[in-house]
Amino acid sequence: MKLPRTEMKKARIEIIPMIDAIFFLLVFFMMTSISLVQLNSEKVKLPESSVLQLKPEGPKVVVTLTKDGKFYLDQRNVKVSQIVPLLSQRVNANPQVTVILNFDRDQQMAQFSRVFDLVKQANPANVMLASTPKDVSQLPAKGDE
Repeated sequence: MKLPRTEMKKARIEIIPMIDAIFFLLVFFMMTSISLVQLNSEKVKLPESSVLQLKPEGPKVVVTLTKDGKFYLDQRNVKVSQIVPLLSQRVNANPQVTVILNFDRDQQMAQFSRVFDLVKQANPANVMLASTPKDVSQLPAKGDE
């Protein structure tokens, strides 16, 4: 009596689930990168804010003041006396340029005020302040203040 032989199925790799996973990762990284704003500036510890949420659109110039008092225009180290002429040159080249103030949170308010006045002398269309999002869960409730 002959016993029926069952043929062994050949192993195969299903590629469709792998393609689905790759597309999921691609979409995830695209959405993450879109939500980030890349600043061409020196690294500083930014102040925290729970309300600053606007993202600059179009051309931008970043004015940075570091903790040790150095000034940068984008990533170029400049003197205080050079800020107005260099910014005026950039604003004249493109009147719709947005100036982003990128200040270390440990800097004094007097320095911020001084640089803000210099930036306004260049007469840019928009001036924005860079900040780090504050953890909303740690904010006091409206009646607890």
